[in-house]
Amino acid sequence: MTKGRFRRWIVLVAVTAVALLLDWWTKNLALTRLGTDRVVPLLGDVLQLQLAFNPGAIFGTNPADYWPGFPTRAFYMVFSALMALVLVLFYSRVDVRQNRLTAWGLVLVLPGALGNLVDRALDRPGVVDFIRMDFGFPPFHPWPLYNVADIYITVGVGLLLLDIVLGEVRHRRQPPVSEPPAAGNRKKPSSRRR
Repeated sequence: MTKGRFRRWIVLVAVTAVALLLDWWTKNLALTRLGTDRVVPLLGDVLQLQLAFNPGAIFGTNPADYWPGFPTRAFYMVFSALMALVLVLFYSRVDVRQNRLTAWGLVLVLPGALGNLVDRALDRPGVVDFIRMDFGFPPFHPWPLYNVADIYITVGVGLLLLDIVLGEVRHRRQPPVSEPPAAGNRKKPSSRRR
């Protein structure tokens, strides 16, 4: 393994470990210091803390709401574990020098997925969410509660999308590749000297 490839794995493991620790610590603080019935304002109504348990996924989507008896917890545990494996596999194939935003996006999404997987594995009533925003207009009135792992996922996906957009912009700015003329249409070089 080359030094550069070794370094990329150190970055993935280090960022994942630190991010998971921060996610676990903030969720533990929320569990011990917040209540589901109490809202703690940080910036008035705009940014608040409130404990909630999300048995579903993004924006509280829960298949059990549509299919009674659906094994939501088990489904999202398997889904999160598979996604973590896919992220690591994809990360192993990304050229970090050419696709830095993609690499960093994957590095951030991984601890986000694992952080929420840990919540489900700990047999809590759901993923611990505790950050609440309300800007007073839809869809931010209020925005669904979230946690630090969700921030990692959001920023990571944002970096992945930004890299796709920038890649498309770079591709469109490249001059078109001219094709060589067909064999019968080649011009003979001029024999005149200048």
